[in-house]
Amino acid sequence: ELRAIGGDNLRHWLDGRIGSRDRVLIERDGAGHGESFAEIRVEGGAEAGEIVEVTLTGREGTVLTGRRIVRAAA
Repeated sequence: ELRAIGGDNLRHWLDGRIGSRDRVLIERDGAGHGESFAEIRVEGGAEAGEIVEVTLTGREGTVLTGRRIVRAAA
């Protein structure tokens, strides 16, 4: 029962992050961990070692998905 409550709380917290921004350290296969420590998969992929800023767009299980924020060149 306690594990189920923890899972519900995690999903609720992840859902609350959707629409916000996070910076992600890409670890492998276009996914990594954000500053919030949530696992995030970047739509369109990214290279391992990159740090990318994303807008969080959804959740697949306990993994958030995010779209890369592209900044205009100055």
